Amino acid sequence: ARWAALRAAADRRGLRPSALLLAAYCEVLRTWSKRQDFTVTLTLLNRLPLHPQAGQIMGDFLAPSLFAATGRADETFAQRAAGVQHQLLSDLAHSAFSGIRVLRELTRRQGDGRAVAMPVVFSSTLEADGKDANGDALGAFGDLVHSASQTPQVWLENQIFEDNGKLIIHWNAVAGLFPDGTLEAMFDAYQVLLDQLADDDTVWDRSRQIVPLPAAQAEERRRANATATDLPPARLHELVAAAAARRPDAVAVIADGTETTYRQISEEAHRLARRLRAACGAEPNTLIAVCLRPGAEQIAALLSVLHAGAAYVSIDPDLPEARRHTLLERCRAQAVVTDRELHEALTWPPGIAVVTAEQDATRRCSPDPLESRQGLDDLAYVIFTSGSTGEPKGVMISHRSAANTVQDINRRFDVDDTDRVLALAPANFDLSVYDIFGVLGAGGTVVVPSAKQSNDVAHWTDLVERHHVTIWNSVPAPMRMWIESLDETRTPHPAGPRLALLSGDWIPTDLPGQIRAHFPDMKVTSLGGATEGSIWSVCYPIDTVPEHWSSIPYGKALANQTLHVYNSWLEPCPIGVTGEIHIGGTGVAQGYWGDEARTAERFITHPDTHERLYKTGDLGRYLPGGDIEILGREDFQVKINGYRVELGEIEAALIRQPGIRQAM
Repeated sequence: ARWAALRAAADRRGLRPSALLLAAYCEVLRTWSKRQDFTVTLTLLNRLPLHPQAGQIMGDFLAPSLFAATGRADETFAQRAAGVQHQLLSDLAHSAFSGIRVLRELTRRQGDGRAVAMPVVFSSTLEADGKDANGDALGAFGDLVHSASQTPQVWLENQIFEDNGKLIIHWNAVAGLFPDGTLEAMFDAYQVLLDQLADDDTVWDRSRQIVPLPAAQAEERRRANATATDLPPARLHELVAAAAARRPDAVAVIADGTETTYRQISEEAHRLARRLRAACGAEPNTLIAVCLRPGAEQIAALLSVLHAGAAYVSIDPDLPEARRHTLLERCRAQAVVTDRELHEALTWPPGIAVVTAEQDATRRCSPDPLESRQGLDDLAYVIFTSGSTGEPKGVMISHRSAANTVQDINRRFDVDDTDRVLALAPANFDLSVYDIFGVLGAGGTVVVPSAKQSNDVAHWTDLVERHHVTIWNSVPAPMRMWIESLDETRTPHPAGPRLALLSGDWIPTDLPGQIRAHFPDMKVTSLGGATEGSIWSVCYPIDTVPEHWSSIPYGKALANQTLHVYNSWLEPCPIGVTGEIHIGGTGVAQGYWGDEARTAERFITHPDTHERLYKTGDLGRYLPGGDIEILGREDFQVKINGYRVELGEIEAALIRQPGIRQAM
């Protein structure tokens, strides 16, 4: 009865049964594929009427034909199925040029000696000639007991035929080729879809998620993204101000052998904030640059911009002059906070107010705090990352977004006023946002390496031991360098940091074990995400790393954030299927500073869930259990010591040089 209903539903829409079953098969394959366009091998009956008794011969009269499965996300299933049938009929007109000849031609054009294969097959005898009066083409051979396909170079074959008026669907696959449970999930989805097409006319009019996730996987995703957490909304500088009010005489920053208390750093920030308001207004959602080397003065300057009411953008004073001027002009900075030495040594674009803590006008300002005038959703900072067009992208992060991340990390890892972080990240890299506003917001201490020894691992060891550093926050490479230096010195070391936060790049699978060889009690955690997701969006606590792992899992979403792996049609990918990682939730950035086109390209609203998402460009897949594994990039972006670099920006810079025509 169900088969009759399915045939009737197809007939009402002018579809042949085989075309419908192929269209449904393509929907299932599409769901379990990285690509939405692919090729399926069809087996066509090729019993040519070369002899009057050709129809009585038993033998293999099948010929392969290649079917290009295409479609658009905005088409309904009925439209896609009609397209399948139209293409089938069109392809039949060219069946004299067989699929074998097509493969040979593709192999020849490929030119590297590798044979081209299309190993997924669809075989249907529903419209074949030679049926008996009951439509049973197999009756002459007796009852069907067992069926198997052993066609060379075939990974998966979907065989369709009728037996005594019943639809028989038989899948054959190479044993061990597919991950456990994958074929079963695909076959179940195929059956469910055919049942729905027979019973529910609305499925024909659906364009998206025609094949839903298996129920168990959908529930696993729901649990993984059930991250709603009661974290009090806050402005970043107010987190630090609250800690300063609790412990004004506690040490906030240690740099170059000097300890700066919360009271001292707050008063300097308040003076600078008042000066900035007087100099440029410092209105919410405007930018003020901070051009200082790491230390207490830099942290006070960053705080001052937020206290004044504006958002900060950190500019490295060691950048080439042209790059520094470009960034200052791109962000339309009203003012720049620097020191006397840099003020005199560097050049500044015309019209920009240059403010230093040493200026008399700043010293005359009151050290009392100003009332905050920006809202939670106003900008806190803009960080410029590499752009594919040759121009950097300014990522706009609000107070609400960044405060959500730093408070989640503090609560997740019990960070409090006894903690001290080694601040290895520069202020124009978003790991610094946690060092400053996370650790200081918890009442802890920021230990800043000397500028002249910032890459000296022996200096790091000295700071860790002398100042009892408890938190290490960096990309994996510095941690690897430090651990290897400890291996070389072979001297005993006191207890190291209790917590390692590693992010921004691949974590070598042997690194956690190397860390624990020196510090058995250290909690090693992988964090991930994007600058556009407010520092971090995903977390994976690293315990034992099995030898067969090729990478450390990306993990699950942080508090009030969501993580998704979607195909190019924004449909959820089943377990093991590669798609693009998307970030949702509180951490998603407002967009790119002054770049509406790129903002619209990367920040989207999901058509079904209506959730605002950031398209990371990272490829990933879900693992059983709800964790995500990251697999690489969709584009030509690379990471160097945690910094995102668009190769297109390098190419664009090279092409601008005299005498260079092309770069690649």
